[in-house]
Amino acid sequence: MSDAPLVVGTRGRVAALLRYGKTVAWTADATGWPRAKVMDTGHAAGLRYEPAHDVWTMTGPQTPQQSAADGATAQVVDMLAHARGLTSSRSRTLVARLDATLAELDKLVAEARQRDEQRATAARVEQARRAERAAKQRRQAATIGRARDQAATYPTAEVRRWAREVGMACPGRGRFLPDAVVSAWRAAHAMTNAPT
Repeated sequence: MSDAPLVVGTRGRVAALLRYGKTVAWTADATGWPRAKVMDTGHAAGLRYEPAHDVWTMTGPQTPQQSAADGATAQVVDMLAHARGLTSSRSRTLVARLDATLAELDKLVAEARQRDEQRATAARVEQARRAERAAKQRRQAATIGRARDQAATYPTAEVRRWAREVGMACPGRGRFLPDAVVSAWRAAHAMTNAPT
């Protein structure tokens, strides 16, 4: 093999080659990366290393788009490996085209992953909004229920009149009165109605 790497190694390309089943040794030779850096990339990509075969395997599900992109990347790298062994001007043209194709493929894979992340983020935001709406509805239902309970337990007009008579500050309008006023009215009402 020549001293020049087959492909310019980027983390995405190396991870794609490893996911597609290329050995660590082949990937290191093809990209010109040290074996340790290829291994680190496998770890960072969340892959599981199988030392018996010197390959990394998927630890979780992969979308069909990711699988197709990894396969296409590996195929282009294979073609590059074959074309770099040729010496004619046609082979140099082929290598240049394959390099351009590989760069375009990297761009498309990055865009696809970005779209997947945006969809996932949008789904999480929508889920949070639904949870927030549900919590708001529960709070409103609790407030309405508490207001009904409170309104049913004392006559507001009578409590207002009593508060004015004893000199307590009480709003002149609205269904709900301050808890301090209602509590004082209840205490006074309980003492006046208590059996003697």
